[in-house]
Amino acid sequence: MAKKIQFEDDSATIAPEQLVNGKNTVVLSEITLAGSRDYTIYMNKDYEIISIEGIEDHIFTMVDHAPNLPQEVTVTFKDGGSQAAKVNWDTVNPSFYKKPGTFTVKGQLADLKGALSTFSVNVTVDGIVSIDKLGSVTTLSGTAPKLATTVKAQYLNDTRELPLTFAELDPSLYAYRGTVIAVGKAEGYAGDILQVVEVKGKKDPRPILTAGAADRLTETTAFVSFNTSDNGWYYYQIVERGAEMPEMDTNVAGVKCKTGPVQIDLNGLKNAAAKDIYIVVKKGNVISDVLNMEIPKYTSGSKH
Repeated sequence: MAKKIQFEDDSATIAPEQLVNGKNTVVLSEITLAGSRDYTIYMNKDYEIISIEGIEDHIFTMVDHAPNLPQEVTVTFKDGGSQAAKVNWDTVNPSFYKKPGTFTVKGQLADLKGALSTFSVNVTVDGIVSIDKLGSVTTLSGTAPKLATTVKAQYLNDTRELPLTFAELDPSLYAYRGTVIAVGKAEGYAGDILQVVEVKGKKDPRPILTAGAADRLTETTAFVSFNTSDNGWYYYQIVERGAEMPEMDTNVAGVKCKTGPVQIDLNGLKNAAAKDIYIVVKKGNVISDVLNMEIPKYTSGSKH
């Protein structure tokens, strides 16, 4: 901000406290009968920077969003004074924040020099690194399938459940036995999310299983629920997340279940990591398709 300097007897005095540290510009205007004329004088006030406030070592942004870099900071000097200073940043190439990752941006104080006048910040771009593949679902011919409502997405530093919306399926697609691909969209994800729907004939004797809920209670306990279209006996196996599907022996006694929702209370899990559970229901001599569900990892302090 420009400051007016008073003249007395054709002279003026500028006190040191009237100058900012670094470069100062003084403009003198002479007005005579012949007109006016300006004279520009540059004055430099010595300084030593001891700290800069307003710049974080690390800032965060999202994919496709340019980082919000501070345009002005507060500089403190050895003499105890402080002043605002503008920052000139290197140009950030938009390709740097097109995908998750980290990059560095360099900045420099616009009108001040010294050991602390140049600096850099690390910018972390958060976004979806990968997205889970949805398990298939089963329905009877003529019955609309129950499709997933969320999908798990792995971001740079955490896992999140994204709301999922499917385009409405034409009833003709599940009127007869066969396979249908449902196409959905997840909030914050540009690609398509696919879910396979197996349409069974109404005379198919095999029980039809659909996924319910899965929650982790402690490091060693959890519960899983599913629905069965028929009475029978259920069997399950638990493996580490992503491990191969195990073989299940359905020749031994299973756990009796009735048509509708079934809850399995799990105890003795070996660690806090996520698991896969594989479930089948046996009715007489026929066995359902395998239902695969994820048991989430246990996080201390989480609410259930």
